[in-house]
Amino acid sequence: MKKANVVLITVAVFMVIAGMAMVFVSFARNGFDYKKVVNMAKYDYKKFTFTEEINSIDLLIGSYSLKVVRSFDANTYFECYVNDKNYFDAEVRNGMLKIEEKNDYRWWELFTRGIGANYEDCVLSLPADEYEKLNADIGSGRFECNTSIRFSKVDVSTGSGSILLDGVDAGDISVATGSGSINLGNMDAGRLYAKTGSGSIKLVNVITEDKLTAKTGSGSIKLESVDGGELELSTGSGSISGSLKSAKKFVTSTGSGSVNVPENGDGGVCKADTGSGSIKLTVE
Repeated sequence: MKKANVVLITVAVFMVIAGMAMVFVSFARNGFDYKKVVNMAKYDYKKFTFTEEINSIDLLIGSYSLKVVRSFDANTYFECYVNDKNYFDAEVRNGMLKIEEKNDYRWWELFTRGIGANYEDCVLSLPADEYEKLNADIGSGRFECNTSIRFSKVDVSTGSGSILLDGVDAGDISVATGSGSINLGNMDAGRLYAKTGSGSIKLVNVITEDKLTAKTGSGSIKLESVDGGELELSTGSGSISGSLKSAKKFVTSTGSGSVNVPENGDGGVCKADTGSGSIKLTVE
């Protein structure tokens, strides 16, 4: 066995033993009461109400999923679940709504945080038809907005959760996730950039005036009634398929799959690249 492998195995065994030791110590310190160890804490429902005029939204949420919906009146609402160690700061300053999750758990408690907990997704209710900027940074949860709202700019990122936008219009849209899927529908944008590390991307009735970019490391890309001034579609190992609303100049590349695209038209360029999947595109 190579020396490097021996070192790696030794380190791995040490980490497992250390982890087991920390679990034992944690149980011992809590009188071997598993309910204390796994942090089966109660979360209380909390609702923030904002009567101020809001132009932009900045969200920093580490462990919850978030849904954006329409408000039933002229106020903005943020609904969440909190306890003394996991809570939210929320305020409106100079027309910007800023919401940030706070987490006072000790690092070893994070491994068992939420086991048996009673919290649900966060919900942000917006009353206006139009806003300037939406910035959402979500750690491990999902992001969902399927209501008709227009933004000047949208920037949504998640670490591992999926992203769903439906009916959202914006001048500039950027969505990115480390390993989740991306689903975008019924959208008009100036530019669109969608990227996921290992999830799939699905675009339905999405139109951009300028460039539309969709990239994934290992998932598929599916299009339905999609168009843009220029399209760049790229996946490491998945397929690229679907329909475009207008003719394009096609530039394709695949490592091992088949290619089936229409003859070149007089529209913008559509680049489609896959490492090992097939490419099949049609024009409506």
